[in-house]
Amino acid sequence: VGFRSHKNMWELDASRIDYPQAAQKFEFSTMAFGCAVGLTRAIDFLNEVGVGKIFQYNRQLADVLIRGLRSRTAVITSPLDDENRSSIVTAYFENIDSKEIITGLKSAQVFVSSRAGAIRFSPHLYNTAEDIDNTLVEIDNIIANI
Repeated sequence: VGFRSHKNMWELDASRIDYPQAAQKFEFSTMAFGCAVGLTRAIDFLNEVGVGKIFQYNRQLADVLIRGLRSRTAVITSPLDDENRSSIVTAYFENIDSKEIITGLKSAQVFVSSRAGAIRFSPHLYNTAEDIDNTLVEIDNIIANI
């Protein structure tokens, strides 16, 4: 319930609740116009770059990551066939608790998440191949210290 959900929203009396019969009663407060402007700019940016280009770029980053993880004997659990895969890469290392790697990566300011005992990486437009290489080096360091 917010001031915009009242019949007369400019009648600022906190002791009353007088809902209109229209959908206005579901409005909770003032819209976050700053957020809407930011969202608009973000969508404009993504459209300027091109969704197809972003998709291909993200898949290229995922390919670099997959090659690097496989060379370190990681087991990739996310789909790898073209029809079902995305740029999200989920992997684990046998006999190593993924939580240790996740915690170590977080300490190195590399943000991943835990998924069903594995590590979920989600490279995106704002990442670079150098970011992926640095992540792999951090994984090497973490494993060496386990």
